[in-house]
Amino acid sequence: MKFLKWLFILLGLAALVAGGAVLANVIWDMGKLLATVRSYNPNTIDPTRRIYYVAGLAALGGLLLGWGIGLPSRTGRAVRNQYKSDLEARGVVVDTERN
Repeated sequence: MKFLKWLFILLGLAALVAGGAVLANVIWDMGKLLATVRSYNPNTIDPTRRIYYVAGLAALGGLLLGWGIGLPSRTGRAVRNQYKSDLEARGVVVDTERN
């Protein structure tokens, strides 16, 4: 399982680097395209800022989704209490005091 975790981490980092390279390429091409468009229509609005916003929101969404998937569904206390109740259901006496 540890190998699979590191494999996913490395693939995720590779995807982030590739996404950054593609984003830089799109922004570079957008600058050249806008220079050409502005020669015909000087009132053209620059969409580069929207590209930054969309890329940032997509990265934030991916980060939050990854955290949501990776976080455990129960707390440690809930797991201990469930284990304790399972043992008590089997008839095992559980000491509640900790030394």
